[in-house]
Amino acid sequence: MAGSVSVVKAASGPMKVVSFEQLASLGSSTALTVPGVAVGTGTRPKVKAALISADGQSVRVRFDGTAPTATIGHLIANGDHLFVEADLSNIRIIQTAATAVVNVTYFG
Repeated sequence: MAGSVSVVKAASGPMKVVSFEQLASLGSSTALTVPGVAVGTGTRPKVKAALISADGQSVRVRFDGTAPTATIGHLIANGDHLFVEADLSNIRIIQTAATAVVNVTYFG
């Protein structure tokens, strides 16, 4: 499924992009920085989901707040992505080899 993107709709209609972040230092378990205040609005968006993409190397992800390792956790292969609609505050990511970059787009 590398390179494909699916459009996801929430029950109330399409989700809107809230924020983006890029994680590049993934040699140890790293949490997402889930947005708190929308840039330029001063309001707190309700983040419902995230699109997580691996670039450069594969990464491992855990959703229970436990630190993944280079061999334990759900694998997102280089070039693949994962759409997550859940509690994003517990997500932890680590690279499987040096130079991995993760791009995250948040939706609300």
